This record gives sequence, C-alpha cells and structure tokens, in this order.
Amino acid sequence: MATEETTYDLLSRHEVIAEFQGLQHIPCRFMTSLCPDRCDHATDVALFKVLEYTKYEKPGEYGDPKHETIYVDVKKKVFNQDPKIQEYCKTLEVGKKYRVCYDHLYLNRNGSRWPERPCTEVTPL
Repeated sequence: MATEETTYDLLSRHEVIAEFQGLQHIPCRFMTSLCPDRCDHATDVALFKVLEYTKYEKPGEYGDPKHETIYVDVKKKVFNQDPKIQEYCKTLEVGKKYRVCYDHLYLNRNGSRWPERPCTEVTPL
C-alpha cells in the first residue's frame, strides 16, 4: 500500500488588512455526475474585502495575483489550515477590520496534484 505523504509548492503568499463582509453560501455548480447531492462542492465561506496588502510574495509563475476579495472556507477541511480559524470566522463582526493571511499552495499526493488556499491567520485590528 502506498503512503499518502502530501508535499506542496508555495505559489503565492498573501497578507492583507481586510473588512469582514459576512458569511456566504456558495452552492454546487452542477459540474460533475455526482452533483448536487454527492459531490461536496457546496460550501460556506467568510468573505473579506481587501483594503490594503501588507505583504505579497509570488515565488512561482502560477501563484494567485493580488485579490480584492478573499474567501475563507468555514465548512470543509482545508490542508494546512487550523480548524480553529474556521470556527473563529463564524464569530466575526461584519464591518470590522482584520489581518487576514493565506497561502496559495500546489499539493502533490501519490501523483495527484491540485491547488489549495489555506488561511493561516485571521486577527482583529
């Protein structure tokens, strides 16, 4: 049996000052034969409006550009994201400013490769 070690490349790193806009449900987009009831595509996100970038790194060619909006998944397990961040985001106050940090990673596990965007920090200002 093959091991399931996950490796990753950092494509970009984002650190911003952002205003919390609220929680938003993102429905399934009906893109596979498993949709909508077995696909697990629908999710809930914390929505942040970027006010200012305090740090931006893009060591790879394919990293995310700077964004005006950041979405933090509060429903699904995200690689390298502390579940406490998801729970904390559910308690945030709309209109308040927060420091939000996330990484754009490219994961590799047993030959499968996919992007992931774990949030690494949400702190009030």
